[in-house]
Amino acid sequence: MDAQVVQFYRNIFSDLNVDREEASELTEFLEGLNPPPDKLLWLRSTAFKVGCEFLSEDRDANVSLLRTINFIVHAIEQTCMQPKALENTVPLDEEAVTTFYKGLFDELSIDQEENADLFAFFKETNTPEAGDIVGTRALAFKVGCNYLSDDKETNTKLLRCINCVVHALELSCLAPKPFELKDESVDLDMSISDAVQHLWDLDVNRLDPEEDYTINVGKGKKPYWKEDNADDPLFTYVDTKCLKRPTYSAFIALLDNYSAETGTEEVVTDAERKEVWNFLNRIMETKPMQFCHKYCNAKDSKVPEDRRGTFQTKSGVVSSNFSVMSTQPLLFVIRIHEALAQDLVRSLPSRRLT
Repeated sequence: MDAQVVQFYRNIFSDLNVDREEASELTEFLEGLNPPPDKLLWLRSTAFKVGCEFLSEDRDANVSLLRTINFIVHAIEQTCMQPKALENTVPLDEEAVTTFYKGLFDELSIDQEENADLFAFFKETNTPEAGDIVGTRALAFKVGCNYLSDDKETNTKLLRCINCVVHALELSCLAPKPFELKDESVDLDMSISDAVQHLWDLDVNRLDPEEDYTINVGKGKKPYWKEDNADDPLFTYVDTKCLKRPTYSAFIALLDNYSAETGTEEVVTDAERKEVWNFLNRIMETKPMQFCHKYCNAKDSKVPEDRRGTFQTKSGVVSSNFSVMSTQPLLFVIRIHEALAQDLVRSLPSRRLT
């Protein structure tokens, strides 16, 4: 997906103009791409990143570039997102919003304090009505045009600032539309090997080696060696921004919920239960898990077609469907993981993780 998106963006930026035909192609492209919620942030930020490649010393061309980026962001939001049900919304005050944006763009840098102010602006003091979200975002690009210069480094900083504004606005006021895996037929005779490959192909949210992370395998190690001859950690670099993706952050939130000591009774709090359900709901919004559900539904008539019944609670109590609907997908995943583990043991050196 990534290379396909980057090339598509470059084609759009090539003439710095989006006509009706290209607008239609963009919508069709996004609908066909059918990105899961975890991929939306990447889609938008990549539009800014690729756009930086087309910055020039021509101010008019750079203005057209900002308009093109805004159009791509607009298409993503309209196709893949929807307004949240917000309280205490206010009509768009263009003067107030413009003044706020100017304060952010003056130094072409947004620090942590300013970022917190940005979220507070959209969530507390100037929460836009659903019909004003587009205008609030478009104002960021309009105001940004006044800060364009003939220096590419300066303009790159400006694009980063605008991206920060759009990011805060989207997180505060928009939510991904319900995700549904499209046109996915399930072959009941599919082998584990084929299923593994299919899940890999469906996973558009994995981290890419040398880009999102780097590992140091050292001199390597045979699976049957008990000692660890590695002097350094396995991971030498991990892009921490990736860990903020919804499924990643939901999983990380679970890690302090359990006792590492065997025989120690665990006390599960309401907050921890909420984290568990948040994680389950998040992963069911991904292509691999929806494929697993379709597979199980095709295999067993007791598994309802509606995956929303997979993880349901009433008053915090797991419904009676849980044992049927959750264990079947998990058993399927476990079988796949077992096959993967065998391949990994044979192909990768064993190293310590820290």
